[in-house]
Amino acid sequence: MCVSEHSVLVTVVERYDDTGEPLSTATIAALADGDHTAVADALDTLATTEFLVRTPSGYRPTVTAREFLALDVTLDDVVALEVIEKE
Repeated sequence: MCVSEHSVLVTVVERYDDTGEPLSTATIAALADGDHTAVADALDTLATTEFLVRTPSGYRPTVTAREFLALDVTLDDVVALEVIEKE
């Protein structure tokens, strides 16, 4: 099943808030009712754009993700973000 990056992001934030623990790709795929490969691709994109952090035990949301979701927009909306590369 196709899954949007936005729904993956919301799923991670909500579940992380409930448990306080990073989520595995398999857990996120089950919660988002999505295909494992599609969810893994979405997670890679969200980590690259610094909405999520990849940890040894899974993914957790960043402050940036929380601030973005507080704007009440979706990743499908047009939003200008500046991603600054870490040196």
